[in-house]
Amino acid sequence: MPIKAQIIDVFAGPGGLGEGFSAYKDENGNFPFQIKISVEMEQYAHKTLRLRAFTRYFTHKKCTLPKIYFDYVSGKNPLLGKLLEFRFWELDVTENDKRDWNLISPEFYCPKEFEEAKLLYKKNWTETLVAIKTAIYEARRMTLGKDKKDIHKAIQEQITKDAPTILIGGPPCQAFSTVGRSRRKGHVTNNVVTTNDSPAVWDQDNDGRTWLYKEYIKIINDFEPEIFVMENVRGMLSAKVIGENDEKVHVWKRIFSDLNKPSNVLGNKQTKLEYDIYSLANDSKFTGNTEDLLQLNGADFVLNAKNYGIPQARERVILLGVRKNISKALSNNFVAMLQKISKQQQTHVSDAIGNLPVLRAGVGRQEHPFNGKDAPKQSSVKKADEITFWKETLNHKLNDAVTRLNKSNNSHQQKVWNILEYAYRNHLSLINKDQTFKNVFETDFKSTNSSINKFSEFTFSRVVTSNSGKANKEGVKYLMDWYDPNKQTQMILNHETRNHMDSDLCRYIYSSSYSLIKPEENERVYPRLLELEEAGLDPKGHKNRESFIDRFRTQIWDRPATTITSHISKDGHYYIHPDPSQMRSFTVREAARIQTFPDNYFFDGPRTAQFIQVGNAVPPLLANKIAGVVHNIFKNNQ
Repeated sequence: MPIKAQIIDVFAGPGGLGEGFSAYKDENGNFPFQIKISVEMEQYAHKTLRLRAFTRYFTHKKCTLPKIYFDYVSGKNPLLGKLLEFRFWELDVTENDKRDWNLISPEFYCPKEFEEAKLLYKKNWTETLVAIKTAIYEARRMTLGKDKKDIHKAIQEQITKDAPTILIGGPPCQAFSTVGRSRRKGHVTNNVVTTNDSPAVWDQDNDGRTWLYKEYIKIINDFEPEIFVMENVRGMLSAKVIGENDEKVHVWKRIFSDLNKPSNVLGNKQTKLEYDIYSLANDSKFTGNTEDLLQLNGADFVLNAKNYGIPQARERVILLGVRKNISKALSNNFVAMLQKISKQQQTHVSDAIGNLPVLRAGVGRQEHPFNGKDAPKQSSVKKADEITFWKETLNHKLNDAVTRLNKSNNSHQQKVWNILEYAYRNHLSLINKDQTFKNVFETDFKSTNSSINKFSEFTFSRVVTSNSGKANKEGVKYLMDWYDPNKQTQMILNHETRNHMDSDLCRYIYSSSYSLIKPEENERVYPRLLELEEAGLDPKGHKNRESFIDRFRTQIWDRPATTITSHISKDGHYYIHPDPSQMRSFTVREAARIQTFPDNYFFDGPRTAQFIQVGNAVPPLLANKIAGVVHNIFKNNQ
């Protein structure tokens, strides 16, 4: 009998966890998991979530997506976005408070656009309207904690009692992340307690992010899901808070205890609701014994995505909770761990982005000569002057770097010179390239594979290794099928480059040339400040020069990428494209490929918001593998 389980997705972000579960197929090609409700507070992530809910309606029915969707994601017509838009009705009242479809239907709140869409997209309009309704009810813009009563009411309305329930989601991690904690040393930006005599300190009790996991547990307590999947940063394992007796207590141990017995949070000791917490990395689990918790190693619950076919080294704590009556019915031999792959089977940056189109960056600002005292002055480069600037000023700066490197006595720098000089000679061809891949269905384009392949003539290039034979053909094919399962015309969405400062463009081409070299013993993968100085590309006038030592980092062509984080929204210095010919940082689509979002997954909002969504997400392909474990639990419990 096919399994049909319903999913509650909270702290959903753009939907990485939910995508993995909803896209999971059983042995007969059926979709056993259905998202009934997803909750996200951030407006642009919610728009992405709602649009994906719209497309999922057609995917699960195995139907072709309608033209209104393609017109929206290609920028031809914004009508679908208008029809799916989250609405405020009157003061302090939103569509989440109005359950009558006659009131929340786009026919009521934007009748002009509704009639226009109905006329323009009359083919399959009935089905399209059902998909819009499904998406509006499924993807809610609400805040856990603040909207607790409304959220619990919405969940109650969306789920049924005759189907097993799965709760998924990861409470916001800023309070647990090592980066966030380092920023709180001596000062806190958003949450401080200060006196005249002491530096600002973190107020853990009033920082709501610390305890947001309790909102997650309240949902567990109220709806008693058979399974839950909770995700968080590895930093939660080292984070500590002050306990009742002023002692420092590990946050993760408190979370494990609370998840095991949700009544710990609510103070209701009468409930018998309990969960066993399984690791997906090995055979460790926590069944509620206090002594076991003391001996438990939190690192046993960390998954590194690269070990499971994801082209990214991303470590996250992922907990699989199984309700006690379900876990007791499982075989004693049951373990939840995912199947690891060998290092030779890992997928790499080249596998993820190699077949995407070549693009060029824009030149947003010019950095003027350094006077030896203050930071160099900058000025904007007008769009109309960009090509001339590229041919003249930028060309001069690149030529200066090439000339300097040619004089180096360092053997590694001489290799860099070979690659950089070759890339430099070809860089003017980028002028004819766009910054945006406008036609999402275009197939006639120059790919990154074909662009970077020219560097294989250098025997010390990583491209030689990458092209010497794919030992992991099965893993790469699996990844490609995941990006585009229907093998239709390739869709390329959100593929647009940023504008960079001219000096950064020069650092990017240098850094990518440097990192394209296979390092010999004691040689680095990334250039340091010393190497940048020799090329004349070190940051001028910056007081804390030590912070620039590893600031410019290229993603290595024949390795899994480093962790994609939301910081990619601020600048691309840590996410430099490995092809020196392109002189730029990653696009949203390239970051999304690294995160294993399917190619038809569109990220809504401004580009900065798109980057944040991608950086904060759970890799959908990893979530899909976790969904396989959950499916087996239900199969074993039938």
